[in-house]
Amino acid sequence: MVSTRHLVCFWCFEGIHMKTLANIAGRFREEEDGAAMIEYTVLIGLITVAVIVTVGFVGNWVTYNWKSLCTDLGPKCA
Repeated sequence: MVSTRHLVCFWCFEGIHMKTLANIAGRFREEEDGAAMIEYTVLIGLITVAVIVTVGFVGNWVTYNWKSLCTDLGPKCA
């Protein structure tokens, strides 16, 4: 059984973290460096997603063409 004292301390501790996060978010909002960092982070994320999708499509294209080539060549492909 958890005592009420522990629950109060837990909520106080979590409140401290929320205040810290709010302070950090407030500083990023006020400073241009924070905005630039967020913009660059989003840009890097979009580029990463584009690269992953492109590699997936190219991999599927190569696999399909390789299998077609092996089907056309018949038993010589092994």
